[in-house]
Amino acid sequence: MLRISEFDAVLVFLRSSTTETVIFKLREMRLLLGELSCSHCSNRMVCVPYAKCIDGHTWRCYKGTCEGKKLRISIRKNSMFSESKLSLVDTMSIVFYFSQGKSIIEASTDFGISRKTTGSIYKLLRLQISSYISNEPARLGGPGAVCQVDESLFCHKVKAHRGRAPREQVWVFGILYDIAKSLGNFYVQVVSNRSAAVLQPIFEQVVCDYSEIYSDEWAAYPAICRNLGLAHKIVNHSRHFVNPESGVHTQNIESLWNVLKSKIKKMCGVRKEDLQDYLNEFMWRNRIQGSAFEALVSLLKVN
Repeated sequence: MLRISEFDAVLVFLRSSTTETVIFKLREMRLLLGELSCSHCSNRMVCVPYAKCIDGHTWRCYKGTCEGKKLRISIRKNSMFSESKLSLVDTMSIVFYFSQGKSIIEASTDFGISRKTTGSIYKLLRLQISSYISNEPARLGGPGAVCQVDESLFCHKVKAHRGRAPREQVWVFGILYDIAKSLGNFYVQVVSNRSAAVLQPIFEQVVCDYSEIYSDEWAAYPAICRNLGLAHKIVNHSRHFVNPESGVHTQNIESLWNVLKSKIKKMCGVRKEDLQDYLNEFMWRNRIQGSAFEALVSLLKVN
């Protein structure tokens, strides 16, 4: 017997269910409001059928003495759907594709939705993820733990005149914890320059006390580590990839740069002003445990 995959099961449910079923499920998932009070009389409103709107349902107050009893409120109020003109099914299908790492082109083609509209939803989701990363900053390292630090120039080459050519240098600073793993846990941030004044606040925010720092010979690192009381070991890349005496290296974070740049390259480049949102998405995907779709849904719940 053919076993349907979880991926196919979600899509089948979304695209074959009735509008009422989808609304019920989205309210159950807290992606739509489960209840709403009338702004005029504070009476509890009722979700009722209404054929003239895209969702076929609206909120309405039925208190006879209420001044707003004739008003209809969208069931999308306060939700991620409030600014979208797509159906709930199409929007959730795009959300699901995003969670699975599908490209804008794949989602646009499979669902027959313009790339511009699909891209706007992808951007919205990245903004939600960026808000989460900002509110839940990484804390890496700890007593006896090693953090590799490095900075890298994100400047892709344009091939055959395709993609966006970079207008200026864009530096990204990174901290990677757990050198036993190829990627481990990491934090990456676009920076204006690589000075100690710019990098030290990031150390203070991300690196736990009593961590040990591995780095190359960039001049800012010794001063930062002294200021913060962090143990610091160096590898001289002009001589060795790995310090032959101490075994210190930064190969894991250098591998991280290769992975991130490869992802960016597949997108034919990313605008500087959008780069941090993409980096935040990469950090989020590295951080989550279990289903990416469930993790994304948890960020989109209405208050």
